[in-house]
Amino acid sequence: MSDLQGELKKLADDLHSTFESEFKGRMEQAEQEAKKHGEEFAETKAAVDRVQDRLDEIEVKFQQATLAPAARAGEAPQEVKDFLGFVRSGKLPEETKVMALRDESLGGVLAPAEYIAEVIKGIVQYSPIRNVARVRQTSRTSVQAPKRTGNFAAQWVDEIATRTETTGRTYGLEEIPTHELYARVIVSNWDLEDPVVNLEADLNDAMSEQFGVAEGSAFVTGNGVKKPEGFLTNADIELVPNGGASFASADKLIDLQFALKEQYWQNASWALNRLSLRDIRKLKDTTNNYIWAPGLGPGAGITGQIPATILGSPYTICPDMPTAASNAKTVTYGDFQKAYWIVDRIEMSMLRDPFSAAGNGQVILHARKRVGGQVVLSEALKTLQMA
Repeated sequence: MSDLQGELKKLADDLHSTFESEFKGRMEQAEQEAKKHGEEFAETKAAVDRVQDRLDEIEVKFQQATLAPAARAGEAPQEVKDFLGFVRSGKLPEETKVMALRDESLGGVLAPAEYIAEVIKGIVQYSPIRNVARVRQTSRTSVQAPKRTGNFAAQWVDEIATRTETTGRTYGLEEIPTHELYARVIVSNWDLEDPVVNLEADLNDAMSEQFGVAEGSAFVTGNGVKKPEGFLTNADIELVPNGGASFASADKLIDLQFALKEQYWQNASWALNRLSLRDIRKLKDTTNNYIWAPGLGPGAGITGQIPATILGSPYTICPDMPTAASNAKTVTYGDFQKAYWIVDRIEMSMLRDPFSAAGNGQVILHARKRVGGQVVLSEALKTLQMA
């Protein structure tokens, strides 16, 4: 088993054990208090929220481990080892016993602070629609595909009777244009020449991340003008009414599932944000079982994970999906591979321009990418809309 598979297995096991040993117990306690006293106690609600935080944390780690394994730390420098030894034993290294580290004149300059050549970065959240949609490369400005827009109906006929033409079969053309995404950063020559960390590489990483944020947002909510069309803005996708502004029961999610033709069920998945997932985790079906189930640990495939599911289907956490509110389109369900196409014309490229701003002692880093995306088969997706 590889390091990545081992890490994913541990995270999946943590997710399963936290759900079984903590979440279910806390939720049962909350339900009993609500039945007896009309509402759950504040302490119980806080405990449920803490377990939810833990489940969210594990899922974020799981997703990050799948997308990009974390870099492993190297061996600690000698001065760090010496400090840890002092903390543990109270003994200073032999060569520093006669020196006062706070006073530079008595040797403080010989014990410099450790500088870690690593940029501390927070998690950059984006909607990973690429993981579930159909993605293809192109060498053209746009991609066109024929689409059947109507069909004939077969007719019954007597043994000897006139067979008239069965009409109604029509075709159209689906066209996915590509759009340009860019980032332009100006830095000084000194910033590029003098830093301990590789600033240019870090800027390249930041551009890649922000391109992921921008295109992920467009794949969900884009209006199709100079950017991809989002599946939430497509007017042809059927909206299933929730009947309220919150997730009160599992019934409407079941209705959403069954609004989708069964031929799409095999590859169907959910798209929702983290807060919606929190609410849905608490829902049960008519047999008193939770409709959310954690992953079951190692399975088939490259990464070896069996994903967590809602009503038996996997899900993708998309921060660009709306949170439950009046009229919000909070959950989309269906076969994204059939419904949504992403077209890559040019992957992200970086142009380093040391000339245009040379008079100011600056370098311009210009990154660009061309990508398109839109719904091509609306019947393969259904969206839950709050009242």
